[in-house]
Amino acid sequence: MIHMLCRFDLKPGASMEAVRGYYAQFFKDMKSMGYAEATGEIGTRIDDTPMSTEAPEAQRFYVVMTFQDRAQLDGSYAYFTGGHLTSDQLAAHNGIRRWITNEVFTCWDDQV
Repeated sequence: MIHMLCRFDLKPGASMEAVRGYYAQFFKDMKSMGYAEATGEIGTRIDDTPMSTEAPEAQRFYVVMTFQDRAQLDGSYAYFTGGHLTSDQLAAHNGIRRWITNEVFTCWDDQV
């Protein structure tokens, strides 16, 4: 499986409830089309423990999306960057982007 970690901050005045709602819809669409396998809940970074070694200014929120393999990961990227999103899918994606900032994506394959 391939996983993608998205770390991000909220824009000033942003609604986490809105972000969660848009993300749930976006993931539901991606899964129904075969472009993603699983996701977790949006979480908050815990930085008051010695186990967290990131810089204090690192992003506060995160979510992980899982893909079956590299083909699904690349197909997902090609789909939503290639102008193929329906108006509903675009609304969900733009809804997320309206409320977040400083997003960073990291992908890894657990089949070492």
